Amino acid sequence: MNGFDYVRTANQYFVPRTPRAAIKALEEGLLPAVAFIYKANSVGPLDEEPFDFDDIERVLARRENDLATNLQLMSIFERLLKHRDPEIALFAAESINAVENRYNTEIESLRRRLAEATEAMDDRAAAEARRGIARQFYEVARINDSRPAIKRFYLVEAYGNLKDLYRASRFTKADLTLAVEVLVSLGSPDRARYILERVTGEAKDDPDILFLLASVEFSARRFDRVAAAIERVRAVAPWVRADQQELVRMWSEPGRE
Repeated sequence: MNGFDYVRTANQYFVPRTPRAAIKALEEGLLPAVAFIYKANSVGPLDEEPFDFDDIERVLARRENDLATNLQLMSIFERLLKHRDPEIALFAAESINAVENRYNTEIESLRRRLAEATEAMDDRAAAEARRGIARQFYEVARINDSRPAIKRFYLVEAYGNLKDLYRASRFTKADLTLAVEVLVSLGSPDRARYILERVTGEAKDDPDILFLLASVEFSARRFDRVAAAIERVRAVAPWVRADQQELVRMWSEPGRE
């Protein structure tokens, strides 16, 4: 039996609520092996109430969660902190700590790698470690959106590491993008614009750079400059990525706000 066969006929079998129940049923011969794989790897919408705590715990346990997933988890846990059931509120608090500790552990690991690379005079490895530290600090800042002082602290730490990358002449387009996002989050669009103008040079007509510029001008509420940047995209790069096409259409149509 393959996965598609099981999905089509799942209503004919015992329906486990959790991966543990699925593996128990597998051991008892009540389910095929594919049922455990399916249950262990499928989750419903996490933020749909009433919350499925089994699904939330399974996603929380994954080590490879990306920022979008962690943001969704933190949003759920922030809501559960106010739950009238003290056990659920405690679960939420412990889960928030678990997410943050995972970031802190990764930052410490990267700092050790940075120290080792610096001692070995391996500039490339040092740059990669510092790049990772900046990204981790930025993500920790994002998941602390409800705590402005903590969020700002981590954003400043992220920017400090990005400045060190720039001084070491190891600045990439991805680093520039992250620096702009950090500065916009810090409420410093003018500083972000200055860095864009200084770093890009001959690449100023790169559509990705122009979209970054548009985002900076939008954060500063200079909407005429947003439109100008988007118009420049149309002039130099008529074909853009699918995720950019909607922005071009919105800012290029007559009657836009």
